Amino acid sequence: MRTPVLTLAAVLGLGFVSAPALLQDKGGDDRYGPYEVVDKWPTPALAKPGYITGSTSGIFAETPNRIFIAYRGELKLPEKLPNNFTGFWGSTGQAATQPTPEWRNCIVIVDANGKATESWTQWDHLFEDGRGPHSVLISPYDPEHNVWVPDDIHHQIFKFTNDGKKLLLTLGVRDEASSGRPTSPGCPTAPSSSAMATATRASRSSTRTESS
Repeated sequence: MRTPVLTLAAVLGLGFVSAPALLQDKGGDDRYGPYEVVDKWPTPALAKPGYITGSTSGIFAETPNRIFIAYRGELKLPEKLPNNFTGFWGSTGQAATQPTPEWRNCIVIVDANGKATESWTQWDHLFEDGRGPHSVLISPYDPEHNVWVPDDIHHQIFKFTNDGKKLLLTLGVRDEASSGRPTSPGCPTAPSSSAMATATRASRSSTRTESS
């Protein structure tokens, strides 16, 4: 697993860059920044006993000590583990996309040491019967640091509050394709930075209307 030196971000598409603010210009596309490989990072501690986290589909470092990780659920470990098992699925010799996952701990936040500090399990159900979250992103243009998570298989993009307590917006209709899979803000069905700004203004307007 790659961990940040200055910043780490699995940043996909236009309008997103590494945070915190920001070691590159807004609108840039340096997806990872400088990094060092750290053995056994993050610590695999959240999975249910007998299971292990599935493949990692996205990473975004909001700060050096608050790093979002998108996982494709949890995978049941084989009864007999290989001698070279490292605590990660890849060391079983099988691709993490082959077994059917159980949808737990799909969005996890870890600190700089790779220790889990939050898990947004309340939203795991959004990814059932699919392939899990495709990435996790935060726009540098958004002062509220809302979190965007595309689900490319179900053709939806979710916008959450930064603390994960509220789902603010769902773009797309589940399993209804339009002009492509929403894998990133650069594809036709995903929000560009201008679309995100429009969506943010609309959600704020809706909130003010509901509270008035």
